[in-house]
Amino acid sequence: MLSILQASNLGLRFLLELCVLAAFGYWGFHMDTTPLWRWLFGLGTPAVVAVLWGIFAAPASTHRLSGFWYYLFQVFVFGGGVLALYSSGRPTLGLIFGVTVLLNLLLLAYWKQ
Repeated sequence: MLSILQASNLGLRFLLELCVLAAFGYWGFHMDTTPLWRWLFGLGTPAVVAVLWGIFAAPASTHRLSGFWYYLFQVFVFGGGVLALYSSGRPTLGLIFGVTVLLNLLLLAYWKQ
């Protein structure tokens, strides 16, 4: 039973990683600026976050952070996603996302995943 929960938590983690990219994209496309800047931020911000995640947090990365720095990086990325949703006029969605991320991170740390 525990292995099913642990596998589900890893699956949830992957979905949360995709959701944070969507949150940054949503933020970019809903900025109060010209259409050109909305497109640049809407596509560029998730792309930059994905590249940084691939370098510093992906399991197969040669530059993967560890320990404190790994968790701090996650706080910045997922916290940025929460703030992106909040500043885009979706505070409830940001709160739900933030609580889900927090519970997921706590379980990942507890199970050493």
